[in-house]
Amino acid sequence: MKKLQVVFATAGALLCASTLAVALHLAFAFPKTVALWSDEGRALSSFQNLLVNLCALCTSFGLIIFPALLLGVAACIAWGILAGRKT
Repeated sequence: MKKLQVVFATAGALLCASTLAVALHLAFAFPKTVALWSDEGRALSSFQNLLVNLCALCTSFGLIIFPALLLGVAACIAWGILAGRKT
């Protein structure tokens, strides 16, 4: 049971960390791509529209999303450590 909790904690930490990395990319690096797309003046595909909307979401609500994901990573790491130390 202890090993299963450590596996779940590790998976949760990796999931939160990768989601944080994607959110940071969408909030800080991807707006440059969005500006290039808007300069082209062509119609965007539905997937590109989805990315633009996710970019706007991460930019608008970044002060809520980023700390929540950091807290999730820290909580999963703490859970893994505590589950690994139980006898």
